[in-house]
Amino acid sequence: MYVDAILDNRLGDAVWARYHIDGGVQNGIIDGSNQTVLESIEEYAIGYRVNSPEQYFEALPFYEKTSTKDGHPDVTELILNAASTTATADDTEL
Repeated sequence: MYVDAILDNRLGDAVWARYHIDGGVQNGIIDGSNQTVLESIEEYAIGYRVNSPEQYFEALPFYEKTSTKDGHPDVTELILNAASTTATADDTEL
């Protein structure tokens, strides 16, 4: 699923699959945390936007071009919406 998603430019599906690839998600919660996959993706996106803004903004056009056949557009939406977040480095752990 992961490789197919990348090859098909379904980037939300690829990110989603990456979280599930090792079996570390049970009932929607990431093992060893109380976070859902979407909460974790949002936290990481904001963390990158705050702590590595040059790389984050360089990656945005890549995510904006995800396929319309993507089964997880909510994932790319979270990544893209981190651009407008007002978090500071003190708010992130990355």
